[in-house]
Amino acid sequence: MSGIKIIFFDLDGTLADSRQDITDAVNRTREALGIEGGKTLSEVHSYVGGGLEETIRRALADDGINACVKNTKCLKKALVLFRDFYRAHPVAGTKLYPFVAETLENLNGITKAVLTNKDHDIAVDVLKGLGILDCFTDIIGGNDEKYRKPSPKGIKQILRKHKFSPDSAIIVGDMDIDIITGRAA
Repeated sequence: MSGIKIIFFDLDGTLADSRQDITDAVNRTREALGIEGGKTLSEVHSYVGGGLEETIRRALADDGINACVKNTKCLKKALVLFRDFYRAHPVAGTKLYPFVAETLENLNGITKAVLTNKDHDIAVDVLKGLGILDCFTDIIGGNDEKYRKPSPKGIKQILRKHKFSPDSAIIVGDMDIDIITGRAA
């Protein structure tokens, strides 16, 4: 890893498997809105990656429930409900992937940051609940639209903060959006 000074990690699907908690929050949101039938773990997983609003839009529109998706007030309510449900149980079913903790510990001398489209405060709660929050110097969440992937602004801000060049950084993620973000930086 010669020349690498910082590694940006995606959270969901890279450091941790959070599909169950996200699925539970989606289904509780649907139930609170009076929508019958839950979504499976694999269905919800196919909706994630573009930020919370996109996930909720897809989770509702997938059943043809476009009335809420097209209604700004209903969509805002769905987002509030999801956040409330998810904040209440951010790590009930979330697990670190094997060897993540050991890998982070062994990356001595390399700055580590999290770049996620998950809301910042929820990301912090998840990292804390998994016992790895202290491994990271910086956490960029997706609730600030200008930093939401695929925008490179979050990476660039952290690189400036630490006075690192882009060629001294790598991004580790599980989705195309992570590759696109890294290339844009």
